[in-house]
Amino acid sequence: MWNGPDDIELGLGIGDGTGTDVLARLDGRYLSTEVAGGFTGRMVGVWTESRKVLVRRVRFAERRA
Repeated sequence: MWNGPDDIELGLGIGDGTGTDVLARLDGRYLSTEVAGGFTGRMVGVWTESRKVLVRRVRFAERRA
């Protein structure tokens, strides 16, 4: 069983291929059943505060240290 750190990153990438900017990083262990007590999982979504947005891709990537 893997017991490494559980880092969660929120990033933003522009479609020009220049890379991804990390906007936020947090310790994902605080979003676990063991710590939060009864927490059943994580949900990822995209939203905007304006009326017009074009989302072409949402990607989840698991990285293990």
